Amino acid sequence: IRMTPNGSGVGISYGDSVTVSGSEIVGAYDGVGMYEITGAAKVFGTRIDSSGGNGLSIYASGSGVPVVVDSSRVASNAGTGIDLRCDNGCGDSALVTRSTVNANAIGLVNGGYLGYAVIAHRNNIFGNTIGGARNEDSATVIMNADTNYWGDQYGPTCDSLIPVPGCNPLAVLGDSIKSLGITFADYLAAPATDVMPAPRFLAPLARRVAPVALAARPPMRARLSSAVRPALPAALAHPPFVLRTDVPRTPPSRTMVTWRKGQQPRPAKVHHPA
Repeated sequence: IRMTPNGSGVGISYGDSVTVSGSEIVGAYDGVGMYEITGAAKVFGTRIDSSGGNGLSIYASGSGVPVVVDSSRVASNAGTGIDLRCDNGCGDSALVTRSTVNANAIGLVNGGYLGYAVIAHRNNIFGNTIGGARNEDSATVIMNADTNYWGDQYGPTCDSLIPVPGCNPLAVLGDSIKSLGITFADYLAAPATDVMPAPRFLAPLARRVAPVALAARPPMRARLSSAVRPALPAALAHPPFVLRTDVPRTPPSRTMVTWRKGQQPRPAKVHHPA
């Protein structure tokens, strides 16, 4: 789905269970927006790029609303990459895993309202201009952002304005943590390899068999030189041709046989297998 800057890619309000799978949404005002969802909200194998607002927004209502974002890419959006909010005291968890969150204003946000305990594992969160993650409900819930790659082998960068504990002073390239209430100690030193940056059917198809380099063949009538011609074993080699002069040669008979009409010999019978 390639959108104009004035429209929403996927917009759903007051829905029950909603699933977006295997989609590509590029250039919308808001990529995917789910509002007042009362059932499960799931996003699988989906690419959401270059939106004028947020990439993926999920606002759930009430308890018992599980949220799963898996194997997706949310990148180059002007607002938040993934914004998760829940009102009316959800008390549930939102899982974000095996996804790429890159080049947004801010990567991953728990939007508050006594909301989700966000669990984010094995994601590549990097290159976001404001920061990698923010928990706006840090007084109530903890965002578990362990086992993610933040763009630096030493983890996320320390924000000098926010006393976030656990940052490695050596981290200078990683996205920053923008609030308290976020755990990230068990970070990845290199990008996660099982992350799917885009749906499989949008990626170029890889050749199953590597091309074989064909050796140049000599012309069909060309013969191998004696230097490269393999030598036959002595038992298989033909003896050299010798012209014998000691055997008398009998000249062929010049006798001509004349057959009369009706006396030609019949041809021999040939037994055919059929």
